[in-house]
Amino acid sequence: MKKLLSILVLTMLISFGCHQNINSDNELKLLIESEHSFSKASAEQGIRDAFLSYLADDAIIFRPNPIAAKPYYLTREKTPGLLTWEPEYADISLAGDLGYTTGPYEFRKNKNAKEADGHGHYVSIWKKQQDGSWRVVIDCGIVHPKADTSFILNESLTKTTRPSPKILTKDELMSEQQKLLETDIAYLKSISDLELAKAFLDYGDDQARYYRMNAFPIISRENIMSSMNSQPGDISGTPIVAEIAVSGDLGYTYGLSELKTDAETQANSYLRIWKKKPDGKWKVVLDLENPIPSKE
Repeated sequence: MKKLLSILVLTMLISFGCHQNINSDNELKLLIESEHSFSKASAEQGIRDAFLSYLADDAIIFRPNPIAAKPYYLTREKTPGLLTWEPEYADISLAGDLGYTTGPYEFRKNKNAKEADGHGHYVSIWKKQQDGSWRVVIDCGIVHPKADTSFILNESLTKTTRPSPKILTKDELMSEQQKLLETDIAYLKSISDLELAKAFLDYGDDQARYYRMNAFPIISRENIMSSMNSQPGDISGTPIVAEIAVSGDLGYTYGLSELKTDAETQANSYLRIWKKKPDGKWKVVLDLENPIPSKE
């Protein structure tokens, strides 16, 4: 684990000099434009080729386990059909090196079909590359029924005045990344020791997003906790990776978890996006889980 985290840190530091004079508001606009271009490429070039173009070389996708994305798509034939999506929410680190987008997607088996065959919400974590382009490093999502409302990007996100970033030193970056990993572990322990909702009260952001399969996204800590109160069972888990922006204000973790009930044990993969608050505490701003089918 320590070796893996060190490799991630060193990779980020290679492009260190690119982030010192970044306007994160402009970068957020470029990130959103990249997302729109990605969806357009999917419609025009096909799903496989679009993903190969916009995924970073070290990207991870959930299928449903976290796996290397490029080898997965390189070994697959072109997928027929039409996959399109729109960002409804996006955020970026102060250093402009790490960001994420999320929103609804639709899939049509027949490109010319009027009605979609599948609906859901995607989550993409993006990382600024050395050549200045944005590429997806984490791609995952959930399936849910067709929504009866439209989703519109929160334009105010691109008009927010953001403070100038403090770029972390190598030692500070490694230390903060380790803190995020430990925070994820502490959150998992809190879930195990307390009720799920009580744990989220301490670790969830006020406007957090909660994504679970076959359900619409839930937004706000209050609504999420209300949903959690109805979930039975004991949850445990182990993070695999933690990574943060060079400004130390945005990061993510992903790993594996288990939900045990009287009836069964359900294995899951999870992704959490974290944001560092002014008091120095990391809070979950997006929590996604994908069930892993039993091998039986």
